[in-house]
Amino acid sequence: MKNVRALCLVSLWIGLVFMQAGIALADDKSPVNVINENGTIGDWLVVGPFPNPQMEKAATPGGATRAGFDKDFLEALGGETNAIIQRDTVIKYVDERGAQAAASACPAKAQGGIIDFHAFFPNMDYKVAYAFSYLSSPKDQTVSFYLGSDDCPKMWVNGAIVLDHWMGGRGLKARDDHFIVTLHKGLNPVLVKIEQGSGAWEFILEAFDEKGTEKIVAEEKLADTLRTFQKCELCPTSHWEFMFVPGAFPEIVWKDPCKVERLVGNFPLKARWFDKDLNEVSKADHPGRYMAYIEGDCPMGFKVRRALTFYCRPPDWKPWHDGIKAHIDYPPNSPFNAQAWAEREDAIARWAGWKLVNAMETEEDGAILASYLGEMIPAGKNLSPVDTPKIVNDDHHVALKRKLLGVEKKYAPLQMPKTAVTEATVLHAGSPREAGVKEDAAQRIRRACEGWYESTKEPFAVLVARKGVIVIHEAFGVRGDQKTTTDTPFYIASIAKSLTGMMFAQFLDQGLIGFDDPVGKYLPDYPLTGDKAVTMRNCLTHTTGLEDDGLWCNAHDAWFDNIIANGLGYLKPGKVYIYNGLDYALAGKVMEVVGGKSVFRLIHEHLFVPLGLQQTRMDDLAGSSYSTAHDIAVLGQLLLNKGAYGNTVCFSPATFEQMLPRKLSEIYPGVQDEYGIGLSWMRSFDAKKGKNILGPRTFGHGASSGSVFRIDPDNELVVVLLRNSVGADYDQHLLDFLEAIEDGISGTM
Repeated sequence: MKNVRALCLVSLWIGLVFMQAGIALADDKSPVNVINENGTIGDWLVVGPFPNPQMEKAATPGGATRAGFDKDFLEALGGETNAIIQRDTVIKYVDERGAQAAASACPAKAQGGIIDFHAFFPNMDYKVAYAFSYLSSPKDQTVSFYLGSDDCPKMWVNGAIVLDHWMGGRGLKARDDHFIVTLHKGLNPVLVKIEQGSGAWEFILEAFDEKGTEKIVAEEKLADTLRTFQKCELCPTSHWEFMFVPGAFPEIVWKDPCKVERLVGNFPLKARWFDKDLNEVSKADHPGRYMAYIEGDCPMGFKVRRALTFYCRPPDWKPWHDGIKAHIDYPPNSPFNAQAWAEREDAIARWAGWKLVNAMETEEDGAILASYLGEMIPAGKNLSPVDTPKIVNDDHHVALKRKLLGVEKKYAPLQMPKTAVTEATVLHAGSPREAGVKEDAAQRIRRACEGWYESTKEPFAVLVARKGVIVIHEAFGVRGDQKTTTDTPFYIASIAKSLTGMMFAQFLDQGLIGFDDPVGKYLPDYPLTGDKAVTMRNCLTHTTGLEDDGLWCNAHDAWFDNIIANGLGYLKPGKVYIYNGLDYALAGKVMEVVGGKSVFRLIHEHLFVPLGLQQTRMDDLAGSSYSTAHDIAVLGQLLLNKGAYGNTVCFSPATFEQMLPRKLSEIYPGVQDEYGIGLSWMRSFDAKKGKNILGPRTFGHGASSGSVFRIDPDNELVVVLLRNSVGADYDQHLLDFLEAIEDGISGTM
């Protein structure tokens, strides 16, 4: 009895404290989060999923193209502006098939700050769902909200909409959206709505009081300072000195020294010069290629390393006197009149020649081209596709970098793929019976493709193979005045990440680089341990904390890794998944230091040549690459075979298993996404049929171009569709295409 009386007194005391603070007490049917400096809103009720089918066009210009995002499913509760969701809330709605359905509220607790709707509604695509909670504030105050989501969000606070962000889908990035809201003393209802296209479906919401906001502002200021500095570039003092004459080397300075001093302080730079044979020199005695390696110790505590290429011209050669012409082929599929182009060919060539000479003098790319031209000798044979000015320049800088780091003889050479006695499956012609498909399987796929092209007029090429047997390999459409063929190269966009992953798999398989090795094991300026240690797994699973920020650096930048290291102050490796391309460029720098060549040459020599791929060109490790459906399908079959193709073994089945997507939360707590080495799960959910199309273990990679790269091990399928842009009604056409494939194999196993 005494215990009961004591408990009542304690409860009364707590109630009085809250009443004095002016905070209303909610019943236990809805979660309450207290506003403070720590930020994360962790307790919610989620309700859904509700249908979110694609519309033919947005209801308003620039508006959502999915019906569920703009539909109010909470009308029975007073609408989205008035709804209070409780534990016993049930919402009735009509599903995609016109049937009555109901959604019940479920308690949800954030994991690592993230609410993952897939934990409650697994394997759902093209849906929307809500999350509801109260925020408890001890006073009227202005609060900073930060929200990240996958995909598009809406949010209401105290019944007022504070965020309506339609951008056609995005990946989760904490603090993507920032907005200020005034909270009332007491309880403030918060409603979040997240639409789902495909893939991950999650959000993270943070709310900070004044003290917490001050910390965030300081963090953001540091990040902005470092990001801005990372974009600062070096150049010769004279605008015209990327091409110079024998003698003293040009002085190298920051392009905008005042900006650098304002950002990180003033500090001296030291340039060391090397000729094409890597001899360190104090002056240019002969015409040709010269490379500058520049170092400086930044007052903020990090080292700056950069490199530039220059061309020393013969003193008696003054190309601006020569009236050089640079003939340009008429660009196919261009809007320019072909006859008019031919009539003005000489004028165009003179203008292009002037621009060429100007670039040689004023741009590093011009110096790279001039150096390449100066080193050319007759080959007497067809040249390798990687014998280009940019890749040859990369090779020179990789060799110089290895010399500067003292690792020329440190690493064992990367071996070529092995030759096996037993042949693995290769792509080949065969009958429907050999492929295990229906007699009309190719025609089913062809009809879907023809309908897709007729609807969008966007050309593409397709190759579908089962058990190695090519079921269909055709091209559809016309671009300009040229018919698309199976030899037409297409933009593969982010499928390039899969190719980079297959290159890394060879290093991994041969024990040259470990998946969990810190980048600092191979490159300077990175810690080996601690919360700033970046690993190869971080790079290849997009968990470095990097995000694409314009074209400020790339895999062709000799010391790109140092540019990234200059921003370690704002990186949080292993804390968040942010899909980007810079991660893969950083991984490429490690492969170059170990492999001793440009990563693009390594990929060509160790992947493309052994597999006979003659029409694939890479200019970036995460995008900006082109290929044909056949070449990409060969790589798909290599993965389906777990690392082998014919007699060529690129990596072992054990290494292949490490490439497959896995839950990143198993390695990085709180990171909810799944990713492998350049591979992700590629599941397409048909809402009308209520099931996934193709096997549940289908993997591959998506592409901003709309290209399709999928491997279905359950059905022994390789599916490739290459195109240059997504086009209208993409999701529905993709479903029709995949369903045609599935219909062609149904009942044949």
